[in-house]
Amino acid sequence: MDGVLKKGLGVLVIVFLLFWLVQDPSGFAHSAKSTGASLWDLLTKLFDSSISFIKSLSK
Repeated sequence: MDGVLKKGLGVLVIVFLLFWLVQDPSGFAHSAKSTGASLWDLLTKLFDSSISFIKSLSK
């Protein structure tokens, strides 16, 4: 039953995103751009912190 629920939820999310893309393409693009920028900032901070931590271990 869990597999069916996960697949159903995945299909529902995809249908919602496609509906949003068709109804408001500029809003979808803006949200995708801001989400991508936020993820990039988060990954940059994560890697910077990891590098800093590894450097502190080698001192």
